[in-house]
Amino acid sequence: HRATTGRSIPQYLRIVVLVEGMYPTGSPHTSLLLKLGIVLILCLLMGYGTVRQIRRRIQND
Repeated sequence: HRATTGRSIPQYLRIVVLVEGMYPTGSPHTSLLLKLGIVLILCLLMGYGTVRQIRRRIQND
């Protein structure tokens, strides 16, 4: 059972839509750029959170 199944996540942020879905942006290139932008933002947020957590652990030791 997935952790995101019961949550109300917007359709454009669901993993299945990011991988397989098409966005009504006009062209496949624009759709791909939109997907890459969303993935890039999510990766940057997760990376920032990870670095912050590591720094906090180092300071507490």
